[in-house]
Amino acid sequence: MLEALQASQGLISSEVRGVSVQIEADRVVLHFALWRLTGEVEEDISDMVFELDALRGGHTAVETVIHVGPTDDSWPGRGGRLIYLAKDPAPGW
Repeated sequence: MLEALQASQGLISSEVRGVSVQIEADRVVLHFALWRLTGEVEEDISDMVFELDALRGGHTAVETVIHVGPTDDSWPGRGGRLIYLAKDPAPGW
């Protein structure tokens, strides 16, 4: 989980509502809850996956699940370990 947190440094923009991580024996799943999906957010998520893969030595599959919506029980990442949860709505919302 600490590796996921380290990989996310500087990559969580105001479009992100929440990030959680699920660690399984053969993979790590990063869950993102977003205000909206933009090209910049997609690039940040790709960078985070790259960083996490490098930190784990390339030995574990890293998968992402993207949810455009709230961080309530409808978010698949709600059952994971939260590493980021937005306090306030994104600007313009």
